[in-house]
Amino acid sequence: MLLDSDGCVFDTMTVKHRKCFIPLTVSFWGLGGICSAATETLEYVNLYSAFRGANRFRSLVKALRMIESRAEAVDAVISFPGLKELEKWLESEDKPSIPSLKRYIEYHPGEKTLVTALEWSEAVNKALSELSCEMPPFEGATRCIERVFEFADIAVVSTSPEKIVAGEWSDYGLIRFVGALKGQESGRKTDTVKQLIRGYDKERVLMLGDAFGDREAARQNGIHFFPVIPGQEKESWRRFMTEGIERFKECGFGEIYQSALDGLYDGSMNLSPDWLNQ
Repeated sequence: MLLDSDGCVFDTMTVKHRKCFIPLTVSFWGLGGICSAATETLEYVNLYSAFRGANRFRSLVKALRMIESRAEAVDAVISFPGLKELEKWLESEDKPSIPSLKRYIEYHPGEKTLVTALEWSEAVNKALSELSCEMPPFEGATRCIERVFEFADIAVVSTSPEKIVAGEWSDYGLIRFVGALKGQESGRKTDTVKQLIRGYDKERVLMLGDAFGDREAARQNGIHFFPVIPGQEKESWRRFMTEGIERFKECGFGEIYQSALDGLYDGSMNLSPDWLNQ
């Protein structure tokens, strides 16, 4: 069983973005004058869109491009012409991370936007490490993991830095169930999943996640996907306990059941907020 971490097992997604990612993005990218519109856009991209759970640098570019297209940014003459350099890096980099960005900057000195992105990401990591609030697993998640551990291998696949993810799993005593843990440094989730499931019967592999990227990684690798629906995490883990685990154990994930799960997930996400259509 493959598990995403933030927003899937741990109740961390919303807290991390509202307390760390979003305020630091507003600060580093000069969005204080349109803070309300910027925050609204950042929350949409990172919590409710197809970019939920995506690599932080890719989500940053998506959010900044959406922000500069908003009327509030146009009126305030806010734009990000240097963002093209960050986009070039992302086009050439399969594993966007702080180390890989540092290496890229060495060969592209003088690009202020790249330096800003690096400093922003480092500040985010520092803020995350200093978060003092409790961010425990969602209700029911631990019991499900314990039960699955009785008959299956478990791996964690996250787009967050590996050190931070490992710390969270250790803090709540869940690391003992994990056979492999892969973070941001491992690259695209689809590729990481492909490596982890090598040698396994795909009919006996299941991925749990809360983001579109989790489902896409599962689909691209021909394995089943069980959604932990944002805002309905408790109900999702209860559903997994009462019906999902047994289906996983007995290879009972058929097309009809998978389609029903996909429908529940798609129906829960706000893919087109009102302001996006204005």
